[in-house]
Amino acid sequence: MIKRNEATECCVTNGAEATVVGWKAHYLTAEKLTLDTLFVKLTNPPNTVQLDGLQKMWSPVSKQTISIKCDMPNDDAMCVLRNRCQSC
Repeated sequence: MIKRNEATECCVTNGAEATVVGWKAHYLTAEKLTLDTLFVKLTNPPNTVQLDGLQKMWSPVSKQTISIKCDMPNDDAMCVLRNRCQSC
């Protein structure tokens, strides 16, 4: 299930159902991959979606950096970002 409005013009919207059909990734180190783009096949979108180079109903979902504030049990707070942590 898509949790954010990623591309409303492509029907990749909050609540849309999709199945992962592929991805692109690159190596951060010799052992660690990081995801660049996830490809999903939409389930019952309101419109037909056809992007150049992709099959019908397939859409790319790109990674985004999102900051989440975490309140710790000891009353400290920490902002967590994709792939790293930092103090708030």
